[in-house]
Amino acid sequence: MAALQDYDPKLKHCLPASWRLLKTWSVHEVPSPAPPLTEDILKAMVGWAALHQHYSFALSLLVAFFTLLCAGELLSLQAWQIHMTSETQPALINLGLTSGRRQGAAESVTLTEKIVSSFLWKWKQQVSSNPFFN
Repeated sequence: MAALQDYDPKLKHCLPASWRLLKTWSVHEVPSPAPPLTEDILKAMVGWAALHQHYSFALSLLVAFFTLLCAGELLSLQAWQIHMTSETQPALINLGLTSGRRQGAAESVTLTEKIVSSFLWKWKQQVSSNPFFN
């Protein structure tokens, strides 16, 4: 809209309904999630975290990357929200009412990367015995 008005100044003040529609859309529409970094950079960061024994951090990087979770969704994630039947099967991660304001629906993502699912399974088995993490 701004580009149109910049290109043709006489359109200024002629598009109030379009501006209202754009504002409403931007309030209710979730931006398209995109990986914030390349897979090579991800591998370097995960390698550094593993080398320094920050295994939860390494796993969180992998989960966020392969499920396109935003930082808020990742940081609020708890073990009980992760549903898995085995370490070789995809993980279903229940996000609850995160950004589904348009329809008020609970959202979830599926983690299909096998090696990450395997690590997540091991982590979930470890923390499920510790009530502090659940």
